[in-house]
Amino acid sequence: MKLGITVWQNRISPLLDSAYTIMIVNINNGNMEEAVFEKIDSVDPFERVHKIAELGIDELICGAVSRYFYDLIAERGIKIIPFISGDVNVVLEDYLSGKSLNITHPMPGCGRRIRCRRRGRK
Repeated sequence: MKLGITVWQNRISPLLDSAYTIMIVNINNGNMEEAVFEKIDSVDPFERVHKIAELGIDELICGAVSRYFYDLIAERGIKIIPFISGDVNVVLEDYLSGKSLNITHPMPGCGRRIRCRRRGRK
């Protein structure tokens, strides 16, 4: 399984729509095997979504995301875990240990409010 995490200065990128770096983590039986960083240089939303899908990402952890961009990615069959913040390594560790990221790493101002969790379906 390939997990994507949007990255900005070693933290979850605050907005998926404008994130330019994605850490791709290969996970096998709940263990991290390899991590690489990929750049997404285009500003065109369709090209950005195509690049994310081309990377083979199954799940994507990100900060805020517009409904439009969320829908474009979800149409590709990629599960999105939005409105997450924090240090990338800590978030990854918690993800691998099965913790709910919506509870342990919510974006500031989101907490448990429904409007911030509506897209996560988690």
